[in-house]
Parts: sequence; structure tokens; C-alpha cells
Amino acid sequence: MKKTALLLFCSVFMAMCTTTKKTTNTTAAAKPKVTKSADFKAAPDTEKTAMLKELKAADAAYSVVVLTKNFKGENIKVSNGNKDFYFGYPITNLGNGLAEKFRIENGADIKIYDSRTKKETVLKSSDIKKNKFIYIAKDLTAKNPFVITYSDKLMAFK
Repeated sequence: MKKTALLLFCSVFMAMCTTTKKTTNTTAAAKPKVTKSADFKAAPDTEKTAMLKELKAADAAYSVVVLTKNFKGENIKVSNGNKDFYFGYPITNLGNGLAEKFRIENGADIKIYDSRTKKETVLKSSDIKKNKFIYIAKDLTAKNPFVITYSDKLMAFK
């Protein structure tokens, strides 16, 4: 009787200890939130011209990427496959909302990789060419943390 109870207990215990199947997500990667225009106060044209001159991005072959909200010092890499445009650890200035700004060549798709969330997003060349400024913020609650805004207006930073 004891042996039967022990055998029954062991078989139930072993049945509970089976390995679980690891499932893979076959759905497409989450897309970032993208807007084509923004509801923000635009900076004066003199400030816009000065920034484009400072970044040497006045030519039509260049656009400016502005990292804004929720950057907390994680490693960010921006490249087009052949060339790295930015590799750094931006931190958002809570006073003005700006983390970093840099120019990119708008002739090819641009990949942005965030080491904190291990997510990557791609800016399509066709979208980049249409706009001079690309604002990138982060929403850490979304599946894809990047929030991208395309605009021809320079945001007025405090």
C-alpha cells in the first residue's frame, strides 16, 4: 500500500515538473508611433537657420534628428548600415526637453537602436527626405518605445 501511494505521488509530482514549450512570437515587430506634423511651438526662422548652419545640415541631402523625451543615458546608435551618425548616451534635459541633436544623410534608411529596451526602428528614406527635422521621443510603456515626429519646423526649446 505504501509503495502504491509513493508511486502515485511520484508520478503526479513528475507530471507537474514537465518542461514548458518555449513559444516564439511570429507576428511582425511592433511599429513605432509616427506623426507627420506636430502641435508644438515653432522656433523663429533665425534660430532654425542657425541650428542648420551649426550642424552643417542646410543642404537638401541632410536632415536633423532631435532626441527629446525619456532618454536616460542608455546607449543609442543611429546608422544607415554603412555609416554611424550617432553613438552615445543621451540624457534628456528636463528644463528644455532636449537630449541630443545631430545631422543624418537622408539618402538611405536609418536604423535607430536602443540598448536599454533592445529595440530597433527604421526611418524610411522616403519619409526623411520630405522633412528637415525628425523628433524622436520614447514611450517606455509601448511595445516599440520610439515616438517619431516628422516636421519641417524646428521645435522651440526653452
